Amino acid sequence: MARVGDADIITQASRVIAIRLGHGEVSAEAIASAMSLTTRTLQRHLTEAGTTFRDVLTHVRRRRQGELRQAGLDEGRVAAELGFSDARAMRRSLADE
Repeated sequence: MARVGDADIITQASRVIAIRLGHGEVSAEAIASAMSLTTRTLQRHLTEAGTTFRDVLTHVRRRRQGELRQAGLDEGRVAAELGFSDARAMRRSLADE
């Protein structure tokens, strides 16, 4: 993954995050490791692509939140599936700014 294009790094990080949501660690360190990158390299590539790890994570979580709500899951289950400790933490984290 030495020469990944800007859009590709966002897509790849999004896919890894989506796979790990609710089932694993979704920190920048864990995602970078799963992508065989250092955390700093992942951050640098995302910065070059015009985004941050936090923005990518939030985007993936919001998209998945919509899917889970549409499927009829209650708020507590949605929070768990998105990797939050509870619904309140999810609401704080994903509140529209």
